Amino acid sequence: MRELFAFFSPFYLWLIAATGFAIFQILNPGKFNLIIVVGGCLAAALSALYVSVLFQLLYFLGGCGLCFFVNRQMLGRKDKKSASNPDNLIQQIGYVLETVTPESGYVQVGENRWLARNQPTNAAPIEIGKPITVIAIEGNTLVVEAQNTKA
Repeated sequence: MRELFAFFSPFYLWLIAATGFAIFQILNPGKFNLIIVVGGCLAAALSALYVSVLFQLLYFLGGCGLCFFVNRQMLGRKDKKSASNPDNLIQQIGYVLETVTPESGYVQVGENRWLARNQPTNAAPIEIGKPITVIAIEGNTLVVEAQNTKA
């Protein structure tokens, strides 16, 4: 009976927990699981040295915290505002698919077809095939202007 409980020593419990999270990490990629794996392995190593369970727990939490900090520094913070795909269209060049007026029209920018309109101050429509530059985005409509094509 004593041999059965020997399996439940802290070393084996930490090792089982770390292995379980490693398998979960493989099946479900995410950085958080890997942090727990590293903390669990650190605690298991201390357990093999017969360090008290309190210190094992503290080293587990410290190892997880250190991995979390290093992970954030290596991958950079995700809370920085990055331009979304539509925002990246500003200053892009395309061409007119259907005549663009101050009310509506269609343009091709990159591989995508967009609803577009030209500036209200520029009353002249932009004809089919003419090159345009995206100057703004209003909802799902691109605001464009004709490119100056001087020969």
